[in-house]
Amino acid sequence: MKRLIIAFISIFMLQNCNSQGKIDLQKIINSTEFNDLSQKGVESIKENQEIVTKLPAYSFSDQQIENFKFGDISFQKAENSYVKILVNSFSKPQVLGFMVNEKNNPVLAEKLNEYLIKNYGAPKIIEPEPTLKKDNIILGNFTSKWIDSKNNTSIYFYKNYLKSDGKQIIGFSLHVISNNAEYPTDLSNSLQTKKVIDWYNTRF
Repeated sequence: MKRLIIAFISIFMLQNCNSQGKIDLQKIINSTEFNDLSQKGVESIKENQEIVTKLPAYSFSDQQIENFKFGDISFQKAENSYVKILVNSFSKPQVLGFMVNEKNNPVLAEKLNEYLIKNYGAPKIIEPEPTLKKDNIILGNFTSKWIDSKNNTSIYFYKNYLKSDGKQIIGFSLHVISNNAEYPTDLSNSLQTKKVIDWYNTRF
């Protein structure tokens, strides 16, 4: 029994240490001291325009995603997954938001949803859980939104029900955007909106 307790404590401590070594995305919004994390051995690719927001972004592939967490939720290395950290520029970057995507991880999707509800309360449901089935497979999207007044951010959580090789897969995306985030002047003019969150609000 004593050995079992010691083994349990050792496993807990190992998990805790591993979690502490991860980069907490919850804490870097609006940071002006962010860099590409190369000093921690985490490699990134610079995207001049991230495809959704059109902002500059540091992109971390499925091989790097396990270096990140969101509060108590640690992300896991998986195919076709990524983390993208949105900034105003690469010269003197300020973090304006981030995106996390995992293509097929229903267990983590549920844990993340529960964590968001626990910490931010009941969300605004933009798209309800899909129920329509085709060949016994659910297809569709679930979308919810929170306003984090403490950190002045908007949080969007998407759960994606898809079919792949005849099987059900459930993935998720988490987008967290600073409500103060503004587009550079050239982008603001072309997109006809000043704030990034306004762009989101017209689409969701």
